[in-house]
Amino acid sequence: AKSGGSLIKCKSGSIYVVHSGESLGSIARKFNVSVVSLKSWNKLKTSTIHTGQKLVVNPFTAQNSSTGSKN
Repeated sequence: AKSGGSLIKCKSGSIYVVHSGESLGSIARKFNVSVVSLKSWNKLKTSTIHTGQKLVVNPFTAQNSSTGSKN
């Protein structure tokens, strides 16, 4: 089993519960999104997150029409 936080599905999208030792960068990679997007969706002013914090990782309001290519 993969270690890491828990994913919760809700009306607004997917909510991820941060586990110990994780960073915005590691969570962004896990969900194939950018740190900038994570900060925007969660209205974070800094990149500091805490164990047990709930983060929106895939809001349904996000535009999924164009995925773009990986650099």
